[in-house]
Amino acid sequence: MGGPDSQRNPRVTFQKRCRTLKEKAHQLSEICGAEVYLLIVHDRENYVYNSSYNPSWPPRDELLETLYTEPRLIRKTFDDMKGICIPPREPQRLKEYFAARHELYATLEDLHKAVELRYLDIQDETNSSNETEI
Repeated sequence: MGGPDSQRNPRVTFQKRCRTLKEKAHQLSEICGAEVYLLIVHDRENYVYNSSYNPSWPPRDELLETLYTEPRLIRKTFDDMKGICIPPREPQRLKEYFAARHELYATLEDLHKAVELRYLDIQDETNSSNETEI
């Protein structure tokens, strides 16, 4: 038996992100009607997704500028994408969820205290009416 796998976290991260990228590529094609070509080359996996049944698509890199003039072809490099990547909204959504949950919990706690005080008042009224009867 071996010890902990030091490559597990990077491997799992790659698998999850790769799966998400594949799903998003397919959804973009299916929902929006876009032609999508996805190529992933990695030590772990080589993967090609082509939403088009046309074997000549995507065109060779030299033909891209001539074929796609309108709308203009936008090329991005790895460094270009660093500046435009928006951090995921998930932490903000979780923060909002827990703030709302905390507020609801505080309201329930106040309600519980009010019910408890009302119960004690009823008990006091019952006890005092029992004492007057005796």
